Amino acid sequence: MPQNTIPKTQEALIQAWYKERNVFHYNQKAWIVGKIAEEFQYSHRSYSRSYYRTRVEVKRKSNVVDYIPVMMGEESIKNIIGNASGKYVSVEGIYCSHNKNGKDGKRHTDIYMVADKVEIYDKEEDVGEKININEAYIEAYICKVPIYRTTPSGRKVAEMIIAINGRRTSYIPCIAWEKEINTVQSLKIGSFVRIKARMQSRNYKKMVDNDNIEVKTTYELSIMGIDKIS
Repeated sequence: MPQNTIPKTQEALIQAWYKERNVFHYNQKAWIVGKIAEEFQYSHRSYSRSYYRTRVEVKRKSNVVDYIPVMMGEESIKNIIGNASGKYVSVEGIYCSHNKNGKDGKRHTDIYMVADKVEIYDKEEDVGEKININEAYIEAYICKVPIYRTTPSGRKVAEMIIAINGRRTSYIPCIAWEKEINTVQSLKIGSFVRIKARMQSRNYKKMVDNDNIEVKTTYELSIMGIDKIS
């Protein structure tokens, strides 16, 4: 589904956040606000810092729920580890990806947000108008020729992959809807773009053998605006 219209009160909060933190970290900045969907799981340790993962539940205006994987440093969450599920969180950070070996022995792309700033709330009413914000501003390169299709409801959509430069390059799938198609059609591999988007999750079924079907989750940026820079 295309992005729902953002309420005016949230739009004002987003614009204030964008202006206040108008410095892109590794060519991007992202902000989500929602419910912590599961307890933190230890991920790894790097440079004497421990990292934990969870998923944050963010609702669209249509009440469809996106579950966004987030990586957070221990110092941000040490007081709620083991008692986090059901609390609310505001996370600012960047989106990253890396390839890892799956249980099936194949390489899979892992997509997640790395937190830079974290605020924890006990109840939804403590969050206020920020609840369910899901916003990203990213400068990136097109690294796969867009593929065009029409949904069963008749909407035109373009699928592509962007490359975000940083300490290491992250590759993130994106979808663009009808009003952005004209811009997308002018893009080619190597085009440099600036996008405004929201991260979303989507379940799909995959046949793993003749008798078994697995439900898997994929993550993609749903583009709300795109400008070609070069």
